[in-house]
Amino acid sequence: MSRDQTPYISFYGKRNTGKSSLINHITGQKVSIVSSLPGTTTDPVKKSMELPQFGKVVLVDTAGIDDQGEKGFLRISSSYKMLNKTDLAVLVITSNSLDKYEQNLTTKFNKKNIPYIVIHNKSDKEIASQSIIEKYKNRGAKLFLDYSVKEPPAILINALKKETIKPTTNSMVKGIIKKGDTVLLVIPIDGGSPADRLILPQVKTIRDILNNNAFALTIKNSELDLFFKNSTVKPALVITDSRIYNSVATTIPIEIPLTSFSILQAKIKGPFNNYIEGAHKIDSLKENDKILISETCTHMPSCNDIGRVLIPDMLKKYTEKNLCIHFKSGSDIPPEPITNYALIIQCGACMTTKTDIVNQLSTAIKKGIAVTNYGMAITLMQNDFERAVSSATKNSPDQLR
Repeated sequence: MSRDQTPYISFYGKRNTGKSSLINHITGQKVSIVSSLPGTTTDPVKKSMELPQFGKVVLVDTAGIDDQGEKGFLRISSSYKMLNKTDLAVLVITSNSLDKYEQNLTTKFNKKNIPYIVIHNKSDKEIASQSIIEKYKNRGAKLFLDYSVKEPPAILINALKKETIKPTTNSMVKGIIKKGDTVLLVIPIDGGSPADRLILPQVKTIRDILNNNAFALTIKNSELDLFFKNSTVKPALVITDSRIYNSVATTIPIEIPLTSFSILQAKIKGPFNNYIEGAHKIDSLKENDKILISETCTHMPSCNDIGRVLIPDMLKKYTEKNLCIHFKSGSDIPPEPITNYALIIQCGACMTTKTDIVNQLSTAIKKGIAVTNYGMAITLMQNDFERAVSSATKNSPDQLR
């Protein structure tokens, strides 16, 4: 299972409720520092582990939500940002507490549609009352567990397994290729490529093709003409990088389906139909409209960086408008309120979860702001949108207009 399919289980609660101790108890390791001093946990601490008869998960230890001071505020902000990645929240309480901090957290869980369970920790000192159990269940808790680290970790592990949704293995190519098909992957090897390796979307696509009992044939874009000159193989599908889509499209015969890694990624990451609709917003952008380009990961931009250089240049040339283009990396807050933007262009999201992307874009979508992703934006501006998206979905081009 790749990292982007791994469920995130985040532990929340006030300081000194025992969040770190519980995670150490589950893993059998000293993942987090345990201390009686409030505020020991700072930035969220992540630990990958295998739950028996379930699979891989990521346990996240967050700072206390009642932290204080300027640094405490920053720690709380980091904890709240982790909600966007969280698939199951674990609210850790003690002494039958349901005060403003827990009320605020449970409200946030419900608002973001994050399922959560409550662990009443340190039950060896004080057991949970029936009243507090009912109150949390009325606030949407999926499960309430009276617990102490003196008890076997299997009790807590079984609770996590019961309430964590096991991710399905989504296929990008299922339904658009069949057994025995040859899929041609055209990959650039240039200054924008990492040294001595393929990037994650390329690796995932190759594995997905193999899982569907088809043949993955990988070549450099510089050898594409030579391939069609010397080979008798007719690919059932061609997949390429967004950065070189236009040059590849001029070589691939029009009857051969062609799409990009980014568009395929969009099928299993984020709101695919919103991306399709949002791409057309590019055609109606106005002078001085603001565009937000959202990158999931933080990286050192190169001279031909797709998000920082290629797409902004294409937007200005295609629209012939003076556009204000802003950038956001990772979980950073956008430079301006989200409602100031006419369009958000999201990266391929290869380094994060679908939960994260959906949560990041949900507010914009609810407010009617157009969203799309790198691959769709690029193919629209290169006048090959219908071909690229229909090749990834088996829809007819007319359905995408």
